[in-house]
Amino acid sequence: MKLTAHQQLQIRDHIGKIILSKSACDELFDHIVTSLESSSEKESFNMNKVKGMIELSFKEMINTDEEVKKYKLLNNIGGVLMFTVALIVYWLTM
Repeated sequence: MKLTAHQQLQIRDHIGKIILSKSACDELFDHIVTSLESSSEKESFNMNKVKGMIELSFKEMINTDEEVKKYKLLNNIGGVLMFTVALIVYWLTM
């Protein structure tokens, strides 16, 4: 499907609302436009479908499984350290 300039502008505006960095915005925009233009479907432009594609691509780009595991590990380490410090302070003040 060939996208018009107005459709591309709609896509870029929606991506701009959810992504802060310009480079990530451009990367995701290129990915979405390329996938839409390379599809052989002759259906009309559906912005809701495109929004779903953007959300899915954004989640894959930002929250990969490795990053989630890393965040959980850091959270657990931080929690243990905070508990240890609180416990030591409690014992010292008794």
